[in-house]
Amino acid sequence: IDQNLETKLQATKDAVRWLTERIADERKKVEAAERALLEYRKDEEIITDLSSNVESITAEKLSNINQQIIDAESERVQAETRYRQAMALQNDPEMFDAIPEVLGNDLVKDIKRLEMELHNRRSELSKKYGANHPRMVAIESELAQLAERKTNEAKRIVTSLRNQYNLALAREKSLKNAMESQKRESLELNKKAIQYRVLQRQAESSKHMYDLLIQRFKETSLVEEMKTGNIRIIDKAQVPARPFSPDVRRGIVLSLVLGLFLGGGLAFVLEYLDNTLKYPEEIKDYLGLAYIGMVPAYDVNEKLGDIDARLITAQSTNAPPSEGFRAIRTAILFSSPDVNMQVLLVGSAVPAEGKTLCAANIAVTMAQAGSRTLLIDCDLRRPNAHKLFAMSRKVGLSDIISGTTEPSHAIHATQIENLDLLPSGTEPPNPSEMLGSNRMSKLLEGLRTTYDRIVLDTPPVSAVTDAVVLAPRADGCLLIIRGGVTPRKVVQSAVEKLRMVGAGMIGAVMNAVDVKRSSYYYHKYNYYYDQYSYGSNAGAGRRNKT
Repeated sequence: IDQNLETKLQATKDAVRWLTERIADERKKVEAAERALLEYRKDEEIITDLSSNVESITAEKLSNINQQIIDAESERVQAETRYRQAMALQNDPEMFDAIPEVLGNDLVKDIKRLEMELHNRRSELSKKYGANHPRMVAIESELAQLAERKTNEAKRIVTSLRNQYNLALAREKSLKNAMESQKRESLELNKKAIQYRVLQRQAESSKHMYDLLIQRFKETSLVEEMKTGNIRIIDKAQVPARPFSPDVRRGIVLSLVLGLFLGGGLAFVLEYLDNTLKYPEEIKDYLGLAYIGMVPAYDVNEKLGDIDARLITAQSTNAPPSEGFRAIRTAILFSSPDVNMQVLLVGSAVPAEGKTLCAANIAVTMAQAGSRTLLIDCDLRRPNAHKLFAMSRKVGLSDIISGTTEPSHAIHATQIENLDLLPSGTEPPNPSEMLGSNRMSKLLEGLRTTYDRIVLDTPPVSAVTDAVVLAPRADGCLLIIRGGVTPRKVVQSAVEKLRMVGAGMIGAVMNAVDVKRSSYYYHKYNYYYDQYSYGSNAGAGRRNKT
């Protein structure tokens, strides 16, 4: 408690010391900012505060002057029009009456009235006297005097119109000059206002910061005087009779329970999220196909002679993959007693499932059984069968269909007895149309008379339609599935496409199954094979082989 109180007081003292230094600095900044603002007002002779009201008043003045200019321009235009009209009629005294100002003049009206009376008298006297009669001459003299007076009055009115025009013109110029002067004054005032407000904001900001520091200083000084801590003794320490922790028994029980539930839950989640095909029963449940067999994964690095290591059925007849392919051959031949599986189509749902490898090894097992077999590489887009037998694909199936070569020139014998290969040939621009053509059908019919078994290696069903258009021409279709890799939905879609064209589905093969890491089913398969192949020395045989 004492240490906490001392620490708190020391922190407060440090804060008071720091605030005292800052207050002195801020006071100097406030004085400097206010002095700069005062000097600027003095230098620029600013008397009033340059607030937004000053700008409003200036804008109002400009608006009033602008309105006066508009009115002055209108008056000047009217005065100029009247003056120009009067000037145009000045040289023709008879047209003076056309000037509105002359016509509305009271003196002119009186003169015209007198002229009318004299004309009436002259008309009456002309009935009695001649033109040279004294009374007639007197009337003519009075009429001449009235005409002269009217002309003089009209000229005076024209002069008055000119004066009005000049006055309106002078007033307009005066207002425009005042407008320009007010604009210059406003611009100058705006320039001054910018710097004025900058200095004013600096002074206000410094003053605000100074006030905050003063307030904070007062609050901290009050806290310094309050020598109270925030720690209280709630319960005194006592020596326990037994250890509180750890509870070994409880920890073990909780660990077992949590491990059981978490492990089971994790396994359930992983199994639920896995949408691939892994077990034979899933082929029947999800695809509605028969399970033909399984091919274990094997090493393809070892090579025996000139034969490719991937052709495991020609490399080692006792290896588990070879037994798997022979089991698949037997299942294919006996899958339908009523149908002679002479032409077999081997396909897959997606690429990289080992379709070509399976087709080649199945063809090898059929040849090993004594059947004259032909392997046709129908993958005209990405052929691979010719690589397994180290052959060229330049002349092949596409060349036969296009009519550029004969089957005898394109079919080649392989290293395997009774097995021939028809490579893909030149890459065509329309593989699907070629495989679905009548020439392809005639070619297969002709090859049926020569070979006992024909294996068609086709492209993936989900990628292109080549396998779909070729499926009706085969006696049966075998689907290759890579266990634990290919999604169920993709395989289901491929099966539906094949069934839509009436393909005879034999079943599916689980390829590249790792029997050491897969389920109990495959472990059991591996165990039975070892026991049967190697007897009591199965374990030693496997180790030596490895």
